[in-house]
Amino acid sequence: AVLGGALAISMVMCEFWLIMKANAIVLMIGGVIKEMITIGVGVWVFGDVLNGINLAGFCVVFSGVLLYKISHFLAKLEAKAEGLVDDDLSNVGGGKNVNYAHV
Repeated sequence: AVLGGALAISMVMCEFWLIMKANAIVLMIGGVIKEMITIGVGVWVFGDVLNGINLAGFCVVFSGVLLYKISHFLAKLEAKAEGLVDDDLSNVGGGKNVNYAHV
């Protein structure tokens, strides 16, 4: 019980740190990937069976994560081409607010 509580508190502290350093979308994407890994391990290790609806949902979620990452990457490349970022793509906008939302 104590170990479980300590792990839960550690997880919350890590989430808080991650949100401070990045944003809530990064945490959400990480959570989705964690759930996908959990499902994959359940199927592979424990022999859980996924029906068609489960597989379709898995594919939709995976596609969403993939499209988000592609969109984010392309937005960074576009910002770099416009001279809004450094070569390492870490200092976006030189202190300016740059919107990466491309729908």
